[in-house]
Amino acid sequence: MLLGLRDIIVVDDVVSSGKTASVLRKINEPWIPGARWHITIWVAQRSVRLRGFTTKQASLWVGSNETRAPINSLSTLLQLPDVAKSFSQRNLGNQADDFLLLLEELKESCKSSILVC
Repeated sequence: MLLGLRDIIVVDDVVSSGKTASVLRKINEPWIPGARWHITIWVAQRSVRLRGFTTKQASLWVGSNETRAPINSLSTLLQLPDVAKSFSQRNLGNQADDFLLLLEELKESCKSSILVC
């Protein structure tokens, strides 16, 4: 247990649903009793639900409370092919296959370099 910590700050690149940040808090909260949770994000959906976070800061809020903007983190698109395929088909029309090919090329580049993807 980490006693005496008052504030935990989570930093994320993109928050589309809030699931990753919420799971992170849920898993760790029992080990850091009484701490306030904060999140700072580069790009976030306006409609995201981040229950349990005292403050929520984003450099850019996109979409509205009713409509979600087509955003996703690059790590999600690289690691989850089904999400990448669905994302590209919904948002890129006839360029969906080109986008998926580009993601595959990026994955291959990461394997043969010092890049961390």
